[in-house]
Formats: sequence, C-alpha cells, structure tokens
Amino acid sequence: MLAVSVQDNEVNALLANSLQQGKSATKSQASINAKQRSLDFTAWSHYLGASSNWASSPGTSTINQSRLLYTRIPSGGDATLMPLLLSKNVVVTTLPVAKTPLWMSLIMRFLPLILLVLILTMFLIPRNGKRATREIDAQYSKWGKSQPRRYGMKNER
Repeated sequence: MLAVSVQDNEVNALLANSLQQGKSATKSQASINAKQRSLDFTAWSHYLGASSNWASSPGTSTINQSRLLYTRIPSGGDATLMPLLLSKNVVVTTLPVAKTPLWMSLIMRFLPLILLVLILTMFLIPRNGKRATREIDAQYSKWGKSQPRRYGMKNER
C-alpha cells in the first residue's frame, strides 16, 4: 500500500500492486522506485480531488483502477490502523469532514415554505387589475346571504 486518505469514516487507498482475482503479487511487482511512487501518489491525489488543477495538467499519468481501494471504517473505529499504516511507511492523508454550507442548509430547510408562499401568492394576486378584486369580494360577500327566488312569475315593471 502506497497511500491512504481518510475522511470521516471513509478510506481511499492506493495499492502498490493491482488486486487481480486469482493472481498474487510477485517480487518484481512489489519493488517501485521513488520516482514512480511519487508520480503515482500525485496522480492518485489528483484523482481523489485533492488538487484543483487536475484538468489543466496534461502531463499527469493515469492510475490503474485495480490499484484503487475504497472502504469504510466501522463506527467504533480501529485504534491499531494508523500505527500499522505509519509503521509500513504509508503516506496517510486526513481530510476534513465534508459539510454543506450554511446558506445551502437554510435554503433546503425553508424551501417548502417558500414554495407554498409562491403558490398562494399566484392564486391570491388578481390577474386583471382591480376589477377582478371587486368581483372576488362580491362573490365572497354573497356566500352567507340567501336570496329568495320566484318561480313561474315574470318580471313586472
């Protein structure tokens, strides 16, 4: 293992040798020179997003996907993991826990209320100016009143 990146309980690792099913690592695969190790670590850190200029750097090498490892640490953690990695000269990088910005969490919290207010506003704002408001007011005032109707008689004037 060449490098490990820990963020919260997620662990990303760069292996020295690829893990291919049914094959074991030979001694020639295990020996990586310092320059190749440095190039692999740089490409891996770019792959993880640790550097923002990944797209602008044309000379970077790609990482073999079979050398990448992702896992999660159990909630209790493992106290022996870090000392073991450091004793094997593995580069360990810890990243802060990813948090959503405050403004984004506030928008997500109040988004249903904002949508409800917008919908109610669309229904309550008159569409044809003040004339429509008078008609609505007249309809509302008629609700509680009953008007007698005469059947069979013509209007006399």
